[in-house]
Amino acid sequence: MKEFGNPNLLKPQLFTEEQEIQAIQNTMTLDYFFGNKKIVTGFANNFQDCKPWLKKHLDFLDSLANNKLEEEAEAERSKQHSLLITPIMLTGECNANCEVCYTDRKKRQDVLVWEEIKQIIDQTKSLGSKTIYIAGEGEPTLDESFFNLLDYSKEVGMDILMFTNGVLLSNDYLCQARLGISGEDLAKKISDAPVYIYHKFWSANKEKNHNLMGLSTNTDYEFVPYNLNNGTKIQIPKGLELLLKHLPLERVGIEACVEKRTADEIKRVIIPFIEQTGIKSYVEPLIHSGKNFNIHKYDPTQEQLKVLQPWLVRQGCTRVAYIFAVHNNGYATPGISILPKHLELAEEYKSLNIRNPDKSIKDLFELRHTHPFLVKNRYKISGCLCEEFNLEMAEKLKRVM
Repeated sequence: MKEFGNPNLLKPQLFTEEQEIQAIQNTMTLDYFFGNKKIVTGFANNFQDCKPWLKKHLDFLDSLANNKLEEEAEAERSKQHSLLITPIMLTGECNANCEVCYTDRKKRQDVLVWEEIKQIIDQTKSLGSKTIYIAGEGEPTLDESFFNLLDYSKEVGMDILMFTNGVLLSNDYLCQARLGISGEDLAKKISDAPVYIYHKFWSANKEKNHNLMGLSTNTDYEFVPYNLNNGTKIQIPKGLELLLKHLPLERVGIEACVEKRTADEIKRVIIPFIEQTGIKSYVEPLIHSGKNFNIHKYDPTQEQLKVLQPWLVRQGCTRVAYIFAVHNNGYATPGISILPKHLELAEEYKSLNIRNPDKSIKDLFELRHTHPFLVKNRYKISGCLCEEFNLEMAEKLKRVM
């Protein structure tokens, strides 16, 4: 069956329409059973015009007697397909300092350790998750669990979808000092695992790219010439060149942030590079979160966005039933770019901690379907949940202060 979604994205982000419908109906059934009928009903009624099968499934649930609803819920749980993606935010440490970063770029003391990450993977895989999504609150290759994650993904047969700034890949000295291997050896280790990877590429001008990433003056982010199919050359980060060398093209993409300083070059230079190489892309508009929270000085113009419209991602987020996301401090979150400092203001914050007192991981199935905060926000698929939530909590913080 044809994959459903933005064709520019890497494969782990694409699912068939049947998979999407199945996951959403499964989640609706379980949420309904656990006492969230009002939320599920509102969701189905609000979106029945564009997704008429939602109302049909709601009517089916409404028709069930309590004992039959329990049987249906048990059957849906046993099918193991209520999740599709598991975002796990690794370290907050980063070796870049992008001014428009959507995270707060903070290394915390209570970050998830490997045994905890492993338990999250095991539990969410049992619920149907096919992809470990490493967006990163910092740079994933700096996380102490990174190599364990590569090895375990092969063992359990789950894809890894990750983003990297490429600093270690593009600088052998830093890579050797941090990981004990060269950038090329790091690319080879990544290639040996079922990794699909987006490499940051905001400008083909080394100096401009260096400034956009906020790299220190003593960080050499090496660029190399790359020959395109049409006979022209383009300067690209060395790390991207290594990924193109060692990974199948279908597992490599670039991430480009559309903002005032980058939009025109993305259209003029980077998109032709994508088209010539045949790789995938994550061309994203600014997220007003993290360091860029409520800051609009780099917003692209409407004309710039219009020109790039066919390439943009995150246009109508269908997060419902897709994800169970965890911040690197061990707290569940309904969206990956919700700031931890804002999540802490939610009344239910403490109960979002996925850690038990004995350091084991809670039953994530039960947490996902019984926690009112997670259920309520799961069904907010109009607009940007993360930006809206961050703004709401920032206003609350002002009132408190």
